[in-house]
Amino acid sequence: MSLEPLIPDWEALLGEADYPTVFSTYEFCRLGWETFHRHESSLFVITLHAAERLVAVVPMRLEPTRVAGIGHTVLLPVHLREVDKPYPVIAESFLAQAWTEIVRVLMAHSVEWDILHWPELPDDLSALQLLREAFAAEANVLIGNGCLLVLNAKVRKRADTATDGVDQHSFSRLSFIR
Repeated sequence: MSLEPLIPDWEALLGEADYPTVFSTYEFCRLGWETFHRHESSLFVITLHAAERLVAVVPMRLEPTRVAGIGHTVLLPVHLREVDKPYPVIAESFLAQAWTEIVRVLMAHSVEWDILHWPELPDDLSALQLLREAFAAEANVLIGNGCLLVLNAKVRKRADTATDGVDQHSFSRLSFIR
């Protein structure tokens, strides 16, 4: 699925974002993806809409890798190696609700990744505690200096909630783009 239909809403969202950076723009994410991703990587983008308005975009990628001969799949920001501060784009007025849904999607898709590597999250981000609590039962969670590292167990439970379509929370639409 193409991310191009999101361009106008994504750019408008930057004006409402809690941590807007040039690295959060659609164009920078697109260029980073096209230029630097590994061929075996795949997009993992979470979008949240409230009343048909885009209120969050979390551009990430799944990247297969090998460490000491053991294969792992790492979930990380789409342009992690190319930028500083790879923040998601979230409307400030939806921060708490958006992070709750982002964590829910990450948990629901945890069977697809072994390591969640999200460096340089804002130190004051209350979502760090939410992420720690969400994954504590099934993974080793390391948080320090704004960096989140979740090491998933090889045997994981699948979340029983759908992550696409109408959402029962405060969002009118939740999308997962691959």
